[in-house]
Amino acid sequence: MNDVGAWLRGVLGRRLDGVVEARHWFRGRRDEDAASLIHAWLYFEGAGPVLLHGCGEQLEVADGEPYAPYDMQEAGETRVGPAQPPDLLAGFVGAMLVDGSVIIGYDGVCGGLRLRFDRGDLVLGSLGDDWYLSEGEMPAGWRTA
Repeated sequence: MNDVGAWLRGVLGRRLDGVVEARHWFRGRRDEDAASLIHAWLYFEGAGPVLLHGCGEQLEVADGEPYAPYDMQEAGETRVGPAQPPDLLAGFVGAMLVDGSVIIGYDGVCGGLRLRFDRGDLVLGSLGDDWYLSEGEMPAGWRTA
């Protein structure tokens, strides 16, 4: 998807019907919320799923369906399924997106998204090859477009 802003404008006023996450598990356990997240798919009312992929300081947004879970042998496994409480993304399922903006990261490209729902703000993005997830707080140096 070349224009993240156009996608965002297209889902304004829609309900977030679901979130599917791919998470890394090792020996039956996973790390904290942002640390175990690999990919997320957002399902907005009346729109196809959108894949969120963090790569360095850039958040890539693309059309696409979730992939199947897979085993990584001695490195653990990747589990794919609906976001579950208490993870942050699960808390916004069912909420209406009332506003949003693209976050410009340190290198001048899309580093994340600020999504304003009727029940609060979600900030998500890629920061140093790690996921950044917050209820409204943005890291220093990020700005909205």
